[in-house]
Amino acid sequence: MRIFAVAVWTFMMLATSYALFHISFQVDALENQLGSLNHEIRSEQESLHVLSAEWAFLTRPDRLEQLVRDVLSGFGSTKPGQLATFDEIPRPLPEGQLPPGPAAEAANPNVLKAKARRSE
Repeated sequence: MRIFAVAVWTFMMLATSYALFHISFQVDALENQLGSLNHEIRSEQESLHVLSAEWAFLTRPDRLEQLVRDVLSGFGSTKPGQLATFDEIPRPLPEGQLPPGPAAEAANPNVLKAKARRSE
């Protein structure tokens, strides 16, 4: 009975030590992964900071005004008649409908038959 108890305690000690080492290696791997993720987060934050600084530099009003003068020198100011309301913008056609014209005629099989009869 005493040998059995020693064997059980030895087995339990070995199983516990294996579990402890296994868990400690998993914790080390997760800590390494956390460190790499934190490094990536810091680099992305630095990139965002640089991009926001570039955006602020590129959208300065004095710089945009100079670009407008240089690039759009031939354009005049917008007149009220050039603006359209949403009601004046044409709506897209429903699915499957074509505007009148050659494309609609070509898509209509009856028109094709009529043209074929006329050409005979």
